[in-house]
Amino acid sequence: MRIEIDQSWKIEKTNKPTVIAFSNSQTEGSVLVFQEVKKLAFAYLEERFGRDKINIIRIFAAGIVILLKAYNLKTVSLVVDREYPGYEHALQSLIVDYGKKLEFMLDAEDISIREIGKKSEAHWLAYDVFAGKKKAGRVINLHELLKVLP
Repeated sequence: MRIEIDQSWKIEKTNKPTVIAFSNSQTEGSVLVFQEVKKLAFAYLEERFGRDKINIIRIFAAGIVILLKAYNLKTVSLVVDREYPGYEHALQSLIVDYGKKLEFMLDAEDISIREIGKKSEAHWLAYDVFAGKKKAGRVINLHELLKVLP
């Protein structure tokens, strides 16, 4: 099954929550990460690894894997919207690594990072949840993030 993934309000912007959503013609779902959870996750990663842009990618990858787990999407081909140019390989690797932690066997070959555009149903679902037009399928808490993060 092929799904597209997008986020609304970037992970690194900690003044508002972030929504990560997936969609295809058959199903859709979303997770919400409140700003307080993002701030605490960044503090945790900065304490362990220092201040580094890869921390953004780590949290984004963790959110994607938690989204996949929440909707039991084990055998999928992912198309993730290109949010962080130059970090595509790191994002692929982290999704695969974090997937293993949650017993999801994902292959890097099944994960592509590219522009999905505003016509994507995943884009509009993420936006609608962020804008309060739809309810998030799941709220991610700090404990869930820390289980996935290194």
